[in-house]
Amino acid sequence: LRSRLGRGGMAEVYRALDRRLGREVAVKILADHLLSDPRSVERFEREGRTAASLNHPNVVDVYDAASEGDTHYLVMELVEGPTLAEVIAQEGQMPVARALDIAGRVAAALQAAHDRGLVHHDVKPSNVLFDTDGNVKVADFGIARAASSDITTIQGSPPYVAPEQARGGRADPRSDVYGLGCVLFEMLAGRPPFAGKSPSAVIIQH
Repeated sequence: LRSRLGRGGMAEVYRALDRRLGREVAVKILADHLLSDPRSVERFEREGRTAASLNHPNVVDVYDAASEGDTHYLVMELVEGPTLAEVIAQEGQMPVARALDIAGRVAAALQAAHDRGLVHHDVKPSNVLFDTDGNVKVADFGIARAASSDITTIQGSPPYVAPEQARGGRADPRSDVYGLGCVLFEMLAGRPPFAGKSPSAVIIQH
């Protein structure tokens, strides 16, 4: 491991060197405070299986998934560029042609998942990455599930969550399309379609 790239509620991501193949990679490690929660461990392992099953130029590649004692980790493609969230924060509203191009590439990644019966559940700008060549990569299939799975809790991020997800119902590929619509709105307007003083206030508007 070389340096920490980021930290979320579920995991930390590090820049690392794959000594065997001589290439830099990203390593996502399950957070220590979740080790005692079997559901979190299962979800993390499912992310590895889900992402590894997707082979598409607009999806972040997963090279390996393993556990050593209490350490659970994924080895992934290192995407050097910014997230779409960072680009919007810096540049604001995008030209229509650029926004449509990005949305089309995200849609292609989602279609690859849907063709395998998978739903992403959390389409948002921070899960859309750019590499150094400007290619679009969709990341974090951590809560992706089979489209037939029943989900009884809200999955997703409030500014981009589909109404059926907001009600705690079952998501399907159309839920991802709704989330992508919210992302496209934000690219064009410079802000999400709904805002509020609390997450619940935003969810109610959806």
